[in-house]
Amino acid sequence: MKKLHCILLSSLIACSLCACGQESSNNNQSAQSDSSSNTNESSTQKNSVSYHTPEAIKNRGELIVGVRSGSYEFFKNEDGSEAGYEVDLSNAIAKNIGENVKVKYVESSVENMLNSLASGDIDIALASLESSTELKERFTLSKSYWPWVDTGTASLFILNSNKEKYSSLNDLSKGKIAVVKGTLQADTVKAYTPEAELIVCNDVNECVNKLTAGEVEAIAAEDSDMVEALANHSEIINSTITIPENPEDQGLFIAMMKGGTELKELINKTIDTNLENGELENWIVKAWTDSMGLNVNEETSQSQEEKK
Repeated sequence: MKKLHCILLSSLIACSLCACGQESSNNNQSAQSDSSSNTNESSTQKNSVSYHTPEAIKNRGELIVGVRSGSYEFFKNEDGSEAGYEVDLSNAIAKNIGENVKVKYVESSVENMLNSLASGDIDIALASLESSTELKERFTLSKSYWPWVDTGTASLFILNSNKEKYSSLNDLSKGKIAVVKGTLQADTVKAYTPEAELIVCNDVNECVNKLTAGEVEAIAAEDSDMVEALANHSEIINSTITIPENPEDQGLFIAMMKGGTELKELINKTIDTNLENGELENWIVKAWTDSMGLNVNEETSQSQEEKK
């Protein structure tokens, strides 16, 4: 009988151990499943516009801003603190979201920054971004925060025979566009039609020759610069297409996740307020002065080191 009791007790212990092992295994699997679920949920949240609304950012207590180092847009003081007029603007945006919202800066190249914005790793990209068709397709853009927007635009001149073919900037967005070396139009074309091939000429006449020879689809220039050239080339006309096509595309913009209308509204109000009261202009001037001082100090230190 005692032998039978021992056998039964051993069996119960074994069964108990198996059950515990099974329960432990199930618990581990459940914990792993919960962890995986939480990770996926977090990733899904970041990919959602709702994760980047002013209310969501306020609840998190942190505005994550994508930046890149610049001469006065974003730089580090000698004590390692962040400075620059885009830092001042970031702080103003954070304050409008909530008094206790802090700003976290993530430095990277513009390409990596925009990829981070698309994946939801940052709330906004603030890096002196200029508007372009591609940028507007991928993201929601604020209004321009640059206080000195040039209202002038570059006209596009084409062959009269192509006037039906080229009726909008999009028709030339991947074409070859000629510009005169050293003019503002070279930067304008690159900023607003990044996929177009820029053909740089030494003067207007060279641009005209390339257009009549079919080497380019258009010339980007100011109207006044083309008056004399057009007098001898009736086959060339002003297409009435301008770069940028929409004057509202001029300036510098903050990018946020596509569909981020609530955040855009708050950011636009922040920009309006600080444009009207002159703070944006003050921030830029101060940042420029401070950054120049840092550069002078660095050059002086380097010079002293070289003398040693």
